[in-house]
Amino acid sequence: MFSHDLKANFSVNLGFSYSSLPSDTINFKSMLNINLSKKKVGVINDFDLTPIKGNEEIFLSRFPDSYLESIQEGKTRIQTIPEVYNKTFKLLEDLLEKIEFEDITIISDHGYVILEPEFIIPVEPSMQKLIARIMGGGRFKKASEVNADKFVKEGYLIKANDNYIAKSRYTWPISGKFKVFQHGGISLLECITPVLTIKK
Repeated sequence: MFSHDLKANFSVNLGFSYSSLPSDTINFKSMLNINLSKKKVGVINDFDLTPIKGNEEIFLSRFPDSYLESIQEGKTRIQTIPEVYNKTFKLLEDLLEKIEFEDITIISDHGYVILEPEFIIPVEPSMQKLIARIMGGGRFKKASEVNADKFVKEGYLIKANDNYIAKSRYTWPISGKFKVFQHGGISLLECITPVLTIKK
């Protein structure tokens, strides 16, 4: 959608890349192998872009992640996905106006799976409590901390980079609060990420 909506004012090309495994931010930064201490970096934690000068080489943003990861409390949806998109797009437009460079590349560290009934593949009922006991509510777990080989054999997890990682859109119920939008697993939605190249 960014690609389509930005074309009104910019030359935009849409490509794709891949997340790290597990598909999370910390592992992604390691995969990039960029020494941020030697770059001019702008950090965007809110919608106040006043601290941004426009000559930074790299921008790090928590949007739309911070919205998606808190989009729902219990069974109450706090805001809709279109609302999240519109707010994030407005932030991006404002940022592009401030950036001095003509050629800009936008990448993402990971995608998400939506843990709602119509989007998931449930683990077999007989396995649900067992896998939840080991994996908790997350999509990956350090192999040095647990032994989940049983669930690798069953086809629910893979073992890679010293982690047990949830395959596809497999999920299991847990007690208490959980995030509707999650990442860290190995599915197309989590691991194939968009790349936008923009020319101002």
